[in-house]
Amino acid sequence: MLGLHLSAPCRNPPDGSPNAHFPFVRLPTEIMQEIFLRCLPPGPPANAERIYHLPDLQGFTKKDAPLLLCQVCRLWRQAALSIPNLWMSLDVYVSTGQARPALPLVELWLARSGGLPLSLSLFQQNDSNANRVAAGEILDLYKSYIHRWCDIQFDLTGPRYSRQLTPQQSSAPMLKQFRMQTSYRVYEEDDKDLFGIFNNVPRLEKLHVSRIPGLSLLGASAFLIPWNQLVSLTLDYVPCVGTSHHVLEKCPRLTEATFKVDSIDSALADYNPVRHNLTSLNINIGHEQLGAFLGHVILPALQDIGIYVRGPLDQYGWPQAEFESFLKRSQCKPTQFEIHDTGMKFDEFAACLRNPHLQLLERIIVEDRRDWTWDPFITDLAVDLLTLPTFLDKLRPLPSSSTPSMNPNSPADAPGSTRSDDEDSDGPGVVGKTFLPNLESLTFAEVACGR
Repeated sequence: MLGLHLSAPCRNPPDGSPNAHFPFVRLPTEIMQEIFLRCLPPGPPANAERIYHLPDLQGFTKKDAPLLLCQVCRLWRQAALSIPNLWMSLDVYVSTGQARPALPLVELWLARSGGLPLSLSLFQQNDSNANRVAAGEILDLYKSYIHRWCDIQFDLTGPRYSRQLTPQQSSAPMLKQFRMQTSYRVYEEDDKDLFGIFNNVPRLEKLHVSRIPGLSLLGASAFLIPWNQLVSLTLDYVPCVGTSHHVLEKCPRLTEATFKVDSIDSALADYNPVRHNLTSLNINIGHEQLGAFLGHVILPALQDIGIYVRGPLDQYGWPQAEFESFLKRSQCKPTQFEIHDTGMKFDEFAACLRNPHLQLLERIIVEDRRDWTWDPFITDLAVDLLTLPTFLDKLRPLPSSSTPSMNPNSPADAPGSTRSDDEDSDGPGVVGKTFLPNLESLTFAEVACGR
């Protein structure tokens, strides 16, 4: 591996040719650009939301690149300002009525980015008047660069902006990912304006928003949402179960979906279950609608399933029959199973562990707010099912005075002999068959709550 050791040139170089005294300036432009780009703070992992830390924000302080590169010397400053790649990503945090970085620096930053695609974020701490004004100023500036938006993430609570989208700004030809979280206190009219960009977004594949203004029960919208090109979709508000099914039908390329289904009463029409090639599904739903949702989908490619149930835990139960029917109908083999506040009981959990369609699970995550001392998930039965026996343990009788003696010379008990599932699971005093052989991670979390 090639290693480079560079010394920063002094601020006041002596007279003479710079190339004679400072080897750095003789480096090819491509190598100098690569060195400077490697000075940038690491970005967030793929498909991860940006995380904001107060008061120390990384990426645009004077102690971090690219601003640090502009302070070393004149040569480094000229080099940094001439590399647009250093300035194509920016996170702005608004709190206490101030934007960090401030608006003038944001203007300079974006002006230095040339014509490259932009990765921009804007986080507004709360809906105070001062924060709304400061966030609106940044958003107005961002809008003037819509034609170069590529990866956008907004977390807004009613910014007070003055510039409405112009007809020329109804197109974002470089946009690939758009995330926008808005406060529940913000009316739909306040965020309708930004949805005008979807008139022309030929590259958009990932759409994660709190809601789509005016989304109807049939999945229709007044905005031209490019459903047929999406591969990842998150909707924090879906009017009803039927709407989620209609949305899936509109998105044939979708591989990842996250829905939060509202509790609006709407009867499900008699239609065939929606068949889709989703690989990841996260559903946040009321306990009354969960069975209806599972009963109207077929997901044969599903690998990751997460279920979050809303409602009082003492008033509902887990729809075990509908869940098993969904697995059998889909013929899927998930590798991750995550459940939150499902109301599942110990025997239903044990049934999940033994379900033939869940035997490829690698990760199980359970989070429950109930008092587990009343109705625990983990019982002797669950422990036995989650215990991986050795080869000899499978053939050796459990130590029990009631277990009849077994002839070690019997062909049925000899090493390597076959044993039916019924004998393994139901034979008295004999360790049963192995369940979940691929399991790598098992997480149980109890969230305390008052009663």
